[in-house]
Amino acid sequence: MGCDSAKLENYRNKETSTSKFYTPFSVAGVFLFALSLTGCAGMYEPEIAEPPKNALACDRFVDVTDALATRIIEGSDDSNAEEFMATLKGMRGRFGGVALSGKGDVKERILTLVDNLPDSVHMLYLDATQYFDDAGAVVRACEAEGFDITAVGWS
Repeated sequence: MGCDSAKLENYRNKETSTSKFYTPFSVAGVFLFALSLTGCAGMYEPEIAEPPKNALACDRFVDVTDALATRIIEGSDDSNAEEFMATLKGMRGRFGGVALSGKGDVKERILTLVDNLPDSVHMLYLDATQYFDDAGAVVRACEAEGFDITAVGWS
């Protein structure tokens, strides 16, 4: 059996022409498959964990109670009397801002604290019983939601 070069050449031509015939369809198939995968990828949205609902309010509450306690402990003298009064007068607004970032019991208890703040800063310094009770209620509400916080006070 000899090798017929004409038959071999004819076979090679058929193989080449067949592969040319399938090549555009292969490319189109791969392209459509890849396109369908990108469509599915756009539909997948990973879940993004939201921070606990009162994390910010509880954290800011600690900051504001700390600022208030620091100001009251430092006290006032002739050199800082205006700054002292401005800081203490702004506390109602600062606590109000914290309440706006809260939800549920935490928000309600901070609003109660704001409502119960005395009009006179000196009254808060002289008798802070109500303030400490209200701050303690906020701390308990934050703790009930899993936040271990401490409201800073003075004596």
